[in-house]
Amino acid sequence: MNFISTAVKFTEKVFLRMDARSKAISRGTYCIDITVTDSGLGIVPELIPQPFQPFS
Repeated sequence: MNFISTAVKFTEKVFLRMDARSKAISRGTYCIDITVTDSGLGIVPELIPQPFQPFS
């Protein structure tokens, strides 16, 4: 959910879309894909890997 709050904070003219899709992997196990699209400036290339690191 931090992606969504950051998208709102740093988007001048707010366009925000969140899509969520679930896919069955096996019986009783699902994968949820969440995509956030906004009209903000984006992330500088060297910081792109950072959101995918374990939270500390």
